[in-house]
Amino acid sequence: MIKHICSGGIAFFCLLTTGHSGEINATLSTRYDIFPSRKSDTEYQSRSAELKIEAFHDFGASRLVADLAGRTDADDAGRRITEARQAYLRTPISGFEIFIGNREVFWGNAESTNVVDVINQNDAAASEGAKAKLGAPSLSIERYMDEGDLQLWFINSFREKTFNDADGHPSSGIPISSARYQRDNGKKSSDFAGRLSTVSGDWDLAGSFFYGTARNPILQTINNGAQLQPYYLLMKS
Repeated sequence: MIKHICSGGIAFFCLLTTGHSGEINATLSTRYDIFPSRKSDTEYQSRSAELKIEAFHDFGASRLVADLAGRTDADDAGRRITEARQAYLRTPISGFEIFIGNREVFWGNAESTNVVDVINQNDAAASEGAKAKLGAPSLSIERYMDEGDLQLWFINSFREKTFNDADGHPSSGIPISSARYQRDNGKKSSDFAGRLSTVSGDWDLAGSFFYGTARNPILQTINNGAQLQPYYLLMKS
């Protein structure tokens, strides 16, 4: 996994050496946790490593952005991930900013619970709380006007929430099965969203809509309580 992320980073670095402006940064971190008060059927320790590569490359008025992450864990398979949190092209067209690819965005206020922040899926196994997100494969359009900022999103596939193993931390202690969906096309269903935000005096004002698969599933017990199954509902707001 880490090798694949390194290969992607090296390929992106090659783009940056072609004479155009750009930048690349890489961070490798390791983590070791122990759980002395654990339940007897859970892991005593967690040993992990994570590589992050952040880069951009400008050509003319356009920019290519990459934010790649690779995480491996020796004890919790649920935390292992290879993720393009951001890998998109941004280009201006007729007063609009067009974004194509995997992208992260935050909607709403920085509170502990934010029901408006619906674009990205949560990487719940990252041990980073609500701030760890998965990239949304999308086409998005933004326009910055005197009246406010307009964003329109088309997300062509769904990202399932990550979960720790049943014997990992934190965990319910019950294995997670494959997900079920209210929408007929499941994770292949498309989502649509829009937001208009503005500032009036001391007030931040915004209105938004969303039609698609809810990011947080309902966890239902199946097989006589032996497993939990995520059930993703259709969300209209």
